[in-house]
Order: sequence, then C-alpha cells, then structure tokens
Amino acid sequence: MDLSSEGNMKARFQKLGRALKYLPPSKDELLKILEEATSCLKTIEQDDYGSMFLARDSLFMQLARHELLDHENGEVRIMVIFYISEVIRITTPKLPYCDVIMEDIFEVMVGSFQGL
Repeated sequence: MDLSSEGNMKARFQKLGRALKYLPPSKDELLKILEEATSCLKTIEQDDYGSMFLARDSLFMQLARHELLDHENGEVRIMVIFYISEVIRITTPKLPYCDVIMEDIFEVMVGSFQGL
C-alpha cells in the first residue's frame, strides 16, 4: 500500500470511528457505516496491520461495545460480527481484543446461528 492510499485509509477509519462514537438513530444509517467499515477492512492484508493499527484503534474498539454486540437488530449484529471477523483475520495470530471482549464476541457469533 502506498503512502497516499495509506493516509486516505487512516482518514476513513478515523471518520468511521467518530461516526460510531454515538450510535446513529436509524438502523439503515448504522448499517451503512458498518458496511463501509467492512469494505475498508477487506482491502487490508495482514502485513499492513502494524501501520494501520492506530488509525483503526478507535473504530475497532467502538465496534466491540455492548451497544453494538447486543443491538436489538439482527442485521446490525451480523454486520458487527462480520466486521470483527475481518479484524481477527488481519490481526491473526494476535487477538485484537482482551479475553473478556473476545468471549462476548464469540457468544454473539454463536448466537447469530441460532436463528438460521
């Protein structure tokens, strides 16, 4: 990734992190932010992780909040889990969150399959 695209990506992550600091009132607006965040993550390879970490820090910590993991809307919970699975892919073999948060994440992941 060249420096200009890395700077652009950092700016996008920072913007998305700020947008999630206070949850949008509408489900559709929230899903749009989550879809954009996931789209950004899909472009990042594991070797880009170190240089992008600080820019993503706010965003990926926002997504591990209980308000999102336990959101009343199933679509939102699925998008949050999809995003977090991308974070896990990028940060492997290190875990991006502490054990307590990872336990909550895995509970939501397993719970999302119950409705299928």
